[in-house]
Amino acid sequence: MKKKRLFYRYKSKKYIEKTHFANEKNLIQKNDKRHISDKMMSIIRQK
Repeated sequence: MKKKRLFYRYKSKKYIEKTHFANEKNLIQKNDKRHISDKMMSIIRQK
């Protein structure tokens, strides 16, 4: 649990902003559940 939380916090801001704007289509095509979940969490946090 701790490793996952640190992993999400580490990539939560800068990494997801880049993937959300630049690589959103690529992530959807790959169907990578981990990256999609990170992106969804970032959208929920912004709202």
